[in-house]
Amino acid sequence: MSAPPGSFRRIINDYLALVLSPDEQLDYEKQLAKGGGPGVVAWELIEMWFDAYHPRSASFRADFSEHELAALARFNELLESVAKHLPDDCVQSMLDHPDWQRVIEAANHRLQLTGCARDKMLLSVWSLLSAGGRQLSLLR
Repeated sequence: MSAPPGSFRRIINDYLALVLSPDEQLDYEKQLAKGGGPGVVAWELIEMWFDAYHPRSASFRADFSEHELAALARFNELLESVAKHLPDDCVQSMLDHPDWQRVIEAANHRLQLTGCARDKMLLSVWSLLSAGGRQLSLLR
């Protein structure tokens, strides 16, 4: 799979930013419902990662350092391990699930490693407004 330099980095960072934003996830669900999109938006949010993550692609690997690739591999392992346990009825159910909260925390850390200035600003806002006022660990 070939792509212009930086394409995979942008796609991965956009995905991680989406995971960090419950409001954007809920908006995505509403937009798809209005447009007659798929009925299982929660599962679509998970599938988006698997559509974007291509660690065997030379273009993908060129967009990240070895350290970043290792961190993304750990994120992928986490998502694979929890995906089958996540509710798929609606985004809010998924947002409330402890395993999705683990995914959010991991996305937070991965975005710090791979992100740009916009992403770091989003992280700052997210850490202040995180679920229930709880501070997510930035050091995991």
